Amino acid sequence: MMNSRIAVIVFALLLSACASTTKQMEQGKISLKQKNYTEAFQELKPAAERGNKDAQYAVGYMYFYGKGVEKDKKSGRKWINKAAKQGQPQAIRAMERLKTKPKPAVTTSALPDQAAPITPN
Repeated sequence: MMNSRIAVIVFALLLSACASTTKQMEQGKISLKQKNYTEAFQELKPAAERGNKDAQYAVGYMYFYGKGVEKDKKSGRKWINKAAKQGQPQAIRAMERLKTKPKPAVTTSALPDQAAPITPN
């Protein structure tokens, strides 16, 4: 009898924790859409730490670009990579972009030493 009561209490606590986690995640998504990055970061970081791949990507994005938290590209890559390893599509694309080196910008205007010489009239 006592074991079944304990099981019921544990089950109720787990359901309560899941409900608050879901609510926190939803509020984090809303804050992110409204560009309330500091609030979004605070709401999503615990879910990211618990392994939620969408929260991990969002936290990584915010770290990488300094949105709602001090810019830290190393931490951003870490969180985005965690999400990518779990199959989060945006994180996978982000990691692909981060792995490719940017090509130097090509300028079409002539440099001063390459300009056509001035011909006298």
